[in-house]
Amino acid sequence: MIWNKNALAVLVATTLLTGCFSDDENAAADAGDDITVKERRAMQLSTATATGEGNVKIAWTQLSGPQLIITGGNTLTPTVIAQSVDADSVAQLRMIVTDSKGQVAEDTMSINIINNTLPILSGDVEAIAEKTEVSLTAPVTDDGEIRAIRWQQSAGPLVELSRDDTMTVDFVAPAVTELTALTFKLLVQDDDAEVAELEFSVDVTPTLVNVALDGQITGADFSGGQAILNGAAAPVISTVDENGGFSFTLQLDDDALDTALLAIEVTSATDSRVKYSALHSGFAAPVEVSAQTAVASAANSAEDDGSNTVSVTAVSTALYSLLVAANNGVVPANIDALMVVEKSIDADELAEAAAVVKILTDNPDIMLPEGSTDFVALLLDINAYNAFANQLETDRPGLIAATVLAIIADPILTPPLTAETVAPLYFQTFSAAPGFLSRGGERWQFNPDGTGSHAGSFGEAAFNWQLQDGNIELLYTSQFKANSYLLSVEVGSAGLTQQQVDWLVADNIQQVGVTETINNAELTRVTTGQAIDTFRQVGVKQLKVGPITTTQGVVESTAQADFTSNILMRKQLNSTLAFNVDNMAGTWALNTYYAVSLPNQGGDVANFYLDPLSFNVNGTGQGVSTGRSFTWQINEDKLALAMSDGSHISIEIMDKSGNDYQVFTSVYDGADNLIAAQADYGFKALLNGQAQPANLGSVYWQTMINSWSKDSWENGRLLFCQGDSLCAAPADTYIPVFGWQFTTGGAGNQYTAGYPLSSVPPTFEITSNPLSWLKTNPVSMNFTYGSSKRFWQLLKEEQGLLGRRLYVREENFNASTGARTIGGRINIYEEIPVNYWNETAPQNANQVPGSDVSATQRTVIEPTKQRVVTF
Repeated sequence: MIWNKNALAVLVATTLLTGCFSDDENAAADAGDDITVKERRAMQLSTATATGEGNVKIAWTQLSGPQLIITGGNTLTPTVIAQSVDADSVAQLRMIVTDSKGQVAEDTMSINIINNTLPILSGDVEAIAEKTEVSLTAPVTDDGEIRAIRWQQSAGPLVELSRDDTMTVDFVAPAVTELTALTFKLLVQDDDAEVAELEFSVDVTPTLVNVALDGQITGADFSGGQAILNGAAAPVISTVDENGGFSFTLQLDDDALDTALLAIEVTSATDSRVKYSALHSGFAAPVEVSAQTAVASAANSAEDDGSNTVSVTAVSTALYSLLVAANNGVVPANIDALMVVEKSIDADELAEAAAVVKILTDNPDIMLPEGSTDFVALLLDINAYNAFANQLETDRPGLIAATVLAIIADPILTPPLTAETVAPLYFQTFSAAPGFLSRGGERWQFNPDGTGSHAGSFGEAAFNWQLQDGNIELLYTSQFKANSYLLSVEVGSAGLTQQQVDWLVADNIQQVGVTETINNAELTRVTTGQAIDTFRQVGVKQLKVGPITTTQGVVESTAQADFTSNILMRKQLNSTLAFNVDNMAGTWALNTYYAVSLPNQGGDVANFYLDPLSFNVNGTGQGVSTGRSFTWQINEDKLALAMSDGSHISIEIMDKSGNDYQVFTSVYDGADNLIAAQADYGFKALLNGQAQPANLGSVYWQTMINSWSKDSWENGRLLFCQGDSLCAAPADTYIPVFGWQFTTGGAGNQYTAGYPLSSVPPTFEITSNPLSWLKTNPVSMNFTYGSSKRFWQLLKEEQGLLGRRLYVREENFNASTGARTIGGRINIYEEIPVNYWNETAPQNANQVPGSDVSATQRTVIEPTKQRVVTF
């Protein structure tokens, strides 16, 4: 080869400028070390190198793996951002190097993308003791940092959390009566803004105490028999000794000593049909159960005040059975449940049930009916009990009545009262169905100085009282008068003669008013209940009928009669039944005394009148309907009203069901003389737009104001007739059908049922009257039926036992004259199907309902009371 000399000189010169004496430099690429990055994190690559001829260009591309975000991809130090991944993954990048000569080199590197691990939570928490200060520490681990924590409670009795944004939360465990779970939700956010959630529960354990309950069974030989106690932490069994004694050591929650209800059943060792029962509540001097022992070494013995003793007798067995029957066949769960069913007990039924148990005990030759395994089972089966009691009366006439008297006279079966056990205040009441309050009652006050008073719809009478042989003897110092009705006119009733009865019947007068005057009486306590005691009242009263003008003459009669009645006496419980000043502001439906024109009662009369009362927070108020002004205050749990006419009113709460109250209202004139007294419903109303307009159309509204009694219902079903036989006679039954059906177009029907006086013998009929109605505003309406016009004002609407329940203020007027025939009053209506009673609708006149719509009432044989209704 021949070289050009000049060319060689240039090559030598070029070589000297680059410092190399070789060929051109090749392009080279080193992508650097593999790296690891967490998802959703950014990282800069820092170890890549590149060489080549002249200016070197860099280009990064992704070859595989989850998509990355690359910035600075034309530099040796690009930044990569890893996207979210579901699992650890690998992404591969390629770096391409291109120099100015076009030489290319490349290299790859891997990026390990790590999936973020949520904080790991575990909820293995030990049980905690009630009412203790508790600290729970979050059981959290994480692959990074914890940025935020939040504790929330999701279930269980509410507790107040403190430090709820830290690893440890504090609270005070609630008081519980049984093992109770608190559920918490723990939310933890890590440094990747991801949140882990854990819901876990911690059990709160009650504090148990040991108590001893000593029992004594009276009236039968139960020696060697078994006594079983239920209602404690676990059933307890004891053996009856030769003297009828037994004892239990049991565990109760320390907070349940005042509310626990225990059931005791004692069975004879020789005759399993002989079974007595009782309910017991109230304990004293408990011994706390230590953590080391299931049962403390020594429990308290029975206290002198009887708080830890129970007496099991024929009377307690009858009371137990009737309470269980009223509670749908199960023992009430606690004292609160007991107080609900106590008011459903009928004092007459109780006395006779106790007599049946005593008769069976004293007469082992009397066999139980087939299917009844023991005394309690017989009393719980009403049909079997009725058949047995009626047969017993047939076989041994008068035995039941005589045994009732023997029980009343037995100081063991009816323990004598002491001055300390006489409640200073009783409200006499009547047995009411669940979900209702009694619509009647009287007030009895027993002062420590031996004076007292008896108030009711008749007014008020003063008396002196003393204890004689454990009974209360009453001597009225002012005249006690009560008004009642004889439900059937019969010779001898209230002194009526045959001629007088004939005159009344000839004029179709089937009921007559009676004025009763009582000068003295005696009260014997038969049973002691949680809220209600039962008493036997005996005495002598004077009866007066008339004068009643008939077409054949004037009927007037007088008579003197012994009387006996078994009554329910509710003890005042101010701690739970009292007005609250903080809740008074607003409108209340409370009857007050007011003169209204009632021509059907002889012209202007003073009467109780529903004038809803609006209470202001400053102690003033006014009647919504009348505009009467008053001032008010709460004094010793009573609501005291000072009216603008100078009269003053005292209202006391007797009982409560849901949002309704049974109240006793006493009205006094300016000289503090009692004008009148009444027991009735009361409640806080929702007026002034708060009450929602009721959809009244195309449904049937049945009156419930007279369906409050126990005999009106059976197993949650409203009965068509009361009494032992189906609609047998007016004197023995009550027909509840009375209501309204409002159809579209302002029309409708009013339905009623009864026995027309013209029918002999009485024949059941359902009748209807067409009506027209007009809604005057969202909460008021007028409707006309027959010769009457009625006004409704909606006071509140709730869910009732059978359907929607309307509480209304209503008045009735003569449609022609406009005269008021019914003064303002509370009424209650419920929406029910028109074919509710055995598919015999109120619109189907003259149809008698089926046999399943009359109550199976417990037989009462002893003639303790006349057939009268107090008004």
